[in-house]
Amino acid sequence: MENGNFHVYFKRSKEQLEFGEEQLRLHREWINGSWTPPLAGDEQVKESDRAVTEAKMKFNKVVTQEKLKRDNAASKKKSKSVLAGSGEKLGSGKITMDKIFCKGAHVEVTSDEDGFEGAWFAGTIVKVVGKDRYLVQYESLRTDDDTDFLKEEFDDLHIRPCPPEIVMADRFQKLDEVDAFYNDGWWVGVISKVLSDSKYEVYFKATKEEMKFEHSELRLHQDWINGKWVAAFQV
Repeated sequence: MENGNFHVYFKRSKEQLEFGEEQLRLHREWINGSWTPPLAGDEQVKESDRAVTEAKMKFNKVVTQEKLKRDNAASKKKSKSVLAGSGEKLGSGKITMDKIFCKGAHVEVTSDEDGFEGAWFAGTIVKVVGKDRYLVQYESLRTDDDTDFLKEEFDDLHIRPCPPEIVMADRFQKLDEVDAFYNDGWWVGVISKVLSDSKYEVYFKATKEEMKFEHSELRLHQDWINGKWVAAFQV
């Protein structure tokens, strides 16, 4: 922001708050007895790894500042024409939510239940049951008697469109935030180690577990923020 502050988005509460630079620090995970990204004084970390981490921090800071400047400038412009709830395109080119989340739309849903935090499952909206509430049928999860696909009701905080595909021309890098396909869902994690043969070790913060995945089982993590997709490297 122009005043030197930053907007920070919190995935769990889906809130966006403003902070000064002195109120922020780089997030680190304690993985296998060491910090990731590593502490500056860790003698076991190669100098090249530190350089990559610092470069990512600088890049993310620049991208965030530029993005917020564009968003603030856009928000000051008056919308040319919109009828709330009409489902038509807005003046900015966006589509209203009732057009995105309509009957038959393919979506992803998440739950706050223990054991499912950080996971997104594909489904289809069966019915709009009220304001910002939807009945969704899972594409892979089935009922206990295995006679049909499971249906569940979700509010607008636990549903999003299916994310657009981001083609990875090269391999994922260490510390990349990804979604890993496991147990019929996409689970948010971080690349903790790049292995040979296009395989990776992924660390999951919610469960504090580390698992191996093929390149084809991963996708770059994206967040649905204020009606648009933001890739992990843009947050």
